[in-house]
Amino acid sequence: MFSATCVLPGKACLHKWQRKRFSSAELKGEFIVYRPETAGNDKSSIRKADKYNIFSIKRDDGTEEVIYNPDTTYGEDPSIEEVRDYIKGEKYATLVYNEPVNFVTGMQIGFTSGLLLPAFYALAAPVVYPGIIGRFVPTVKTPLVYRYDTGKDVFTPLPEGTTTGETIVSEAFAAGYGKKARNMKMKSSLIGGAIGFAFSVTALALLLGK
Repeated sequence: MFSATCVLPGKACLHKWQRKRFSSAELKGEFIVYRPETAGNDKSSIRKADKYNIFSIKRDDGTEEVIYNPDTTYGEDPSIEEVRDYIKGEKYATLVYNEPVNFVTGMQIGFTSGLLLPAFYALAAPVVYPGIIGRFVPTVKTPLVYRYDTGKDVFTPLPEGTTTGETIVSEAFAAGYGKKARNMKMKSSLIGGAIGFAFSVTALALLLGK
């Protein structure tokens, strides 16, 4: 458990794979109190983060303090390694998941509903559609097309001369990938739907204005 002030710059790794760069950080009760790397030295620059949303603190000197502390009493919480793999899966999804059809289909639905449906249903259709496709979770394809660099904590291109990456991933990695890819799919569809609906409203306004 991280219990002392981090006087070295580093980054806090959230459970949802994002990073928060800091110049100092300290555990105070249920919160990590930290100063963003780009902030000044005044008190107003201090920020708080719920410690239960933080997986670990990684300093620039290469050391890591794991904040996540699974409850082993009943064995229901995932292990540290499972959470680490889950975060890796999320990272990998942001690199490789790209399905433009989600945006295009969402845009088509938004545009069509705006032209053909009554106002209430026209607004609802682009919002409901992402929820429908969100029921289908993308699966990670193997072999992986990137390799994970443990030292740098990032995925990098496969070494020259290597034709395939890892062919087997853990359940936690696959779950992290699926959750992130699903969210990306839904977001892309929602944005496409909003744009399509906006286009339909503009088109109707121009037609009725003539």
